[in-house]
Amino acid sequence: MAFYLYKHEKVTENIAFEIVDGVSLAGYNVIYNRWKIKGEPRNEGWQIDSDDLVNELQPMVGDAYNPMVLIDYDPSGKGEVVLLQIKDIYAYTYACKDTGEVWWTPIMLRLQKVFGRDLPSALDEKHKRDLISSFNPEYQEEVVEFLYMQGEKKGWIWGRVGMVNAALIPPGAREYFRQYF
Repeated sequence: MAFYLYKHEKVTENIAFEIVDGVSLAGYNVIYNRWKIKGEPRNEGWQIDSDDLVNELQPMVGDAYNPMVLIDYDPSGKGEVVLLQIKDIYAYTYACKDTGEVWWTPIMLRLQKVFGRDLPSALDEKHKRDLISSFNPEYQEEVVEFLYMQGEKKGWIWGRVGMVNAALIPPGAREYFRQYF
């Protein structure tokens, strides 16, 4: 999975999409910045909605375009192209009650499939970009994905790279997330 910032504008009946850059949600980036803006909640749930994402990323595209964060579900995949829009990010940050040090944050991404194509043959990067450069978003089913970020000592990065990145959902986070699906 890769996160990309797209800018888009209406062109005839389709919408022209252009990749601006990759987006780093983890680390000291988008999610961390929004956590700071929301008052650094600890041992409770908090949310980043699509408006928060736009506010955070608008400077990367300028005022002339609308930003949209899309996930390329399988960036190296050659037989299928699936783009998912991030609708909301729900987080529950666990911290030490005594020191306030953040230990970890399970995350639930609420996503909506906006583009999906099975391809008859392998597609190189240029042809893939051409395919997704102009289309009408096909708002399809919503899906959720659970991930987690490590705490302050690990720099708010995703769970271990190359390992299964499953988030065990303790009771506090489970009750918070349950209300959204």
